[in-house]
Amino acid sequence: MFTKMKLHRLFALFTVCLLLAGMIPAYASSYAADTALKWNEVIPTTQSTAHLTHIAYGNSTFVAMGELYMSPDLVTTSKDDGKTWSAQQAISGYKKFTALKFLNGKFYMVAVSDSNQNVLLTSTNGTAWTTAATFSNYSGYFFNDISINGANIVLVGGDSGQSYGIVVSSTDSGATWATRLTTSAGNGPINTINFMGDRFVLAGQHWTLYVSNDATGTSWTTMDAWFLDRGTINMTFYSSSVYADETLVVAGLRFNHGGGIILTSPDKLTNLSVENQKVVGTEDLNGVTYGSGTFVAVGEYCQIAVSKDKGLTWATQQVKSAHPIGDDRLYAVAFGSKAFVATGSNGRILRSDDVGAASSGGSGSTSISASNVTLTNNLAPTADTVKVTGLAVSDVVKVYASNGTSLLGTGTVAAGKTELSLSISQLGMNAGMVKISVTSKGKPESDKLEVSFDMEPQTDAPTGSNVTYTNNLGIPDTVKVTSLVAGDIVKVYKHGDLKTLLGTGTVAAGKTDVTISLKDTAEGHR
Repeated sequence: MFTKMKLHRLFALFTVCLLLAGMIPAYASSYAADTALKWNEVIPTTQSTAHLTHIAYGNSTFVAMGELYMSPDLVTTSKDDGKTWSAQQAISGYKKFTALKFLNGKFYMVAVSDSNQNVLLTSTNGTAWTTAATFSNYSGYFFNDISINGANIVLVGGDSGQSYGIVVSSTDSGATWATRLTTSAGNGPINTINFMGDRFVLAGQHWTLYVSNDATGTSWTTMDAWFLDRGTINMTFYSSSVYADETLVVAGLRFNHGGGIILTSPDKLTNLSVENQKVVGTEDLNGVTYGSGTFVAVGEYCQIAVSKDKGLTWATQQVKSAHPIGDDRLYAVAFGSKAFVATGSNGRILRSDDVGAASSGGSGSTSISASNVTLTNNLAPTADTVKVTGLAVSDVVKVYASNGTSLLGTGTVAAGKTELSLSISQLGMNAGMVKISVTSKGKPESDKLEVSFDMEPQTDAPTGSNVTYTNNLGIPDTVKVTSLVAGDIVKVYKHGDLKTLLGTGTVAAGKTDVTISLKDTAEGHR
């Protein structure tokens, strides 16, 4: 299995958590009583011993996945905000699942096929999966996490020997892939990656921390130099990260020293010192998420850490299982419509809808995360759409351009509804980013959430074998294009100048080709 699973198994935990109903603070905090959440154990209809190592939420669905010893990995889903779950099922043709995220309206999963190929799968509902890419050149690697900005898809992981980390990305929505970064031998794999609105951030074992030099994720700069004093953070292994509420939170552990590690940055790692990182609680932290103005991290011995002030202070608690099975630990956590759901060893699922009225930035308005937003950038002139879930009646949603001031659209949640769809005239032809806020009735506007969107869908370019150019003497040149369908529009531009249109034509009904007469016969046609 992937690195984090192997790392955790170095510490055999054979005790169970210590609370049946309620919480016991395990880490002192001045506001622990107000910060701790109430958790309930969810017992799936079909209980198994699969370790649920990943969870994600989107399209009103939770998807959790994990490994079952000596058997193919399993997937389970919930359509009611984590209250009930489907029976755990394998995906035919795949034996391991190593990464899972909800991005741009889809679930993205990295799976290992029965023939040991890494494959990127996508799904809108968590049950039907489609192959998006096959990594035939990366059979000796595994991938732990994925992030996306428009057409830029970035995967992080490591070599099969777990000696070094690797970054692989595509700048054309998954059509082609290239290696962008390999870390030094001995540094271990990279475990987590997120997009921060204008650049990516990744983290892994042995203090590994990088930021991309731009929004494509094709080149990277290490942030290792900021660790001037490692005495209090010896052997930091980062496991999971989230960027929300204009704050980056990275969770992990101190190898062989005990206690969870949390790194926070309110400025996208622009200014860093050892004060940005702290020891939280007494156990390793494996996963972190954000929702309803609250950051939640989960880890070993069912330890849960909670922050309601953008990660400045944390309170921890431990939750006892009413049905303990072997070594209880929590691997991952996600926020749904109105509840946090944490998953762990032996099929463990914990749920908390004790989110109160907290919100992004402390405004009191309903808080949303990227998993609540689906952006659809349609081909012009069709209007684009922004769908936001997890809302309350009378919430006002505003969509701004990337500058955070130009209003693109606004709407109000109707009675009896918890979601809203807005029509935006045009987000733009290329991939980009918008900012979204929520204003609840009688409350100030929330902080603006940054959400990226894909470029408009593009028609595949014609191949050279389908194009015939005739360079006539004294009469207009012609371009004939075949293998088309009725209604296709073909445009011919001047070479080196995509603004100068030389001719255009539309395929007639019943035809599969079109011939275009060019208005300019000078050299330099394209």
